[in-house]
Amino acid sequence: MPRLSGRQRCWGAAALGAGCAVALMLALALSPFPDERGETSSAAESEGRNADVMRLVNGVPVGYPRSEAGAVQAAVNYQLLRLSKTYRTDTQVRVGVIDAITASEAVEALFLKEELATHRLLDSHGLTRETADSLVARAAALGTRTVGYTDEAAKIQVWMTELVGAPDTAEDVSVAATWTTYTVLLRWQDDDWKLVKVSSDAGPTPLENSGTIPSTAQELRLADRMFRVPPFTAWGDPATSGSAT
Repeated sequence: MPRLSGRQRCWGAAALGAGCAVALMLALALSPFPDERGETSSAAESEGRNADVMRLVNGVPVGYPRSEAGAVQAAVNYQLLRLSKTYRTDTQVRVGVIDAITASEAVEALFLKEELATHRLLDSHGLTRETADSLVARAAALGTRTVGYTDEAAKIQVWMTELVGAPDTAEDVSVAATWTTYTVLLRWQDDDWKLVKVSSDAGPTPLENSGTIPSTAQELRLADRMFRVPPFTAWGDPATSGSAT
């Protein structure tokens, strides 16, 4: 475990290596990419994604506007990062992300929490750090709700769906979908929205289509390899997202 006695000192070496790994992961998501016809389109052209992100730290998009929309955008992107496969299975990547998005007073607590969560996740699917690459982990944001906002702090709820599992060659499909509402507490620190704490509650969960047949393990493995992770979002306009009443 990296030393946590001082943010810059204890995370420096690990974050340097993590920056390369995170940058590679995000380069795939943020750069132009060919479509099925071999044509090139820019990921940023879709709904203005990443348009408001001003810089990268350890390869992570940061620099959100000091506004409700900026806080919503940060909350969504931070959760997409935290639920990604690379974050969950690669300690260096996790260190780099935590260093980039977390308020200074919350770094150590979040790191310890995430390490424990990773151990439990891998163990529950019969995986080790050496075999973690077979894990399928995807997430998508379905909606947001601003519970509270000031120029100094924000409380944002993000409704998300996740796919997590480890399909094996025995056709024992273990990839399952869940729906979760995350409550994200943010604080304005160092000219950006920083993560203070995240909690979660199950649902809202929709009724599963009774006629749906689950895909085979082979189909899920293939889909996980074929479909790229979408770019980070820049949506979150308070005019179109939920707010507390």
